[in-house]
Amino acid sequence: MIETTTERRVPFGFFGTHIDRYTTMSVGTMDREFALMSECGVERLRVTFLWNQIQMWYPPRYHGVIHTVTDFLRSDAIVGAAARAGLEMVGTVWGAPPWATGGLRPGESSRFAFTAFGGVPEHSEDIGNFMGDLIERYGPNGTFWAENPGISARPIRIWQPWQEPDRPAFMPQPFDVGYFVEMAHVCYKAVKSADPGAMVLGTGIGPAAADSKDLLDSIYRAGYKGAADAIGLHVFPRNAEAMLDAIRMNREVMADHGDGNLPIVMSQISYSSALGKSRIEPPNPNMYDEAGQAAQIRETLAALAEHREELNIFGAYYHGWSGLDEEPPAPRAPDPWIFTGLRKVTKDGTMISKPALDAYRDVVLALEGKDSRILSGR
Repeated sequence: MIETTTERRVPFGFFGTHIDRYTTMSVGTMDREFALMSECGVERLRVTFLWNQIQMWYPPRYHGVIHTVTDFLRSDAIVGAAARAGLEMVGTVWGAPPWATGGLRPGESSRFAFTAFGGVPEHSEDIGNFMGDLIERYGPNGTFWAENPGISARPIRIWQPWQEPDRPAFMPQPFDVGYFVEMAHVCYKAVKSADPGAMVLGTGIGPAAADSKDLLDSIYRAGYKGAADAIGLHVFPRNAEAMLDAIRMNREVMADHGDGNLPIVMSQISYSSALGKSRIEPPNPNMYDEAGQAAQIRETLAALAEHREELNIFGAYYHGWSGLDEEPPAPRAPDPWIFTGLRKVTKDGTMISKPALDAYRDVVLALEGKDSRILSGR
């Protein structure tokens, strides 16, 4: 138990992180890593519910009705491990399965075509129904908690429909702004119908500061107002000052469209330690060595906490908890984002901490009013 020794300067759940494939390889890995997250000050975990993994299959349609087969096995394991570690969760949902895209396959030309992580639903009500299913499972009266009385319930009360709609990995480009806004309103109504007290977090907008401002403006112009209780930003600038500038720019857009009172959630913050490790040319301005990554994390998290009330920032979630230590060789494309983790998986499969985790832990525990302790052997 970490003793509280100073005044807490941020609300509970302000700081969080993201799970990833390396953290969720087994229940044992999750229990170990989620416990370490809690020790390091993580209070909120952003969990991706990939629709195409949970409702992958369906029998044929009859009379307009879709009968899906829902498999919560993997998501049950993740939610259970997070709850055991005392972590609150944010559920983000995207990636339509084949049946929801009208049967299209990768490469077919359509706004519903597949992307790297799944498709876009042909009918917006299908993703609304799926979000309702998730709340029925993991919400305040969720069947998961009833079936697992030995786990202290941590119902998911924050839901984020979709992910970075302007990126081809998540939606075919150029993406259909009007249809995206339609989906957003359908998801909002579905969440509020299933759990009126839940927060609907707007999809992550980013990653470039100027692009995020223009994208948010275009979404609002298409009728986005009323589809979110908070705006999610995924902005990856060079440093803390640029991060604050990006938040202010997006706040101006929100105010212009009558949403200046809504909170902002930095639902993805990342700095990469790819400098000297990634083949990408020219280097991304967000790239540092491991010491530089740690310095930027320390400065940025402190700045977000300092300006929290001024800019009405609800939370700051670092992406991600773990990554790799080496970039896969060609012909795989260079990927500096695999180096954003606070921890890393080495070539022999061992997960070790980077200086970034020390920086995260020290600043977060201090702001949460907890002791900052050296975690030996981690």
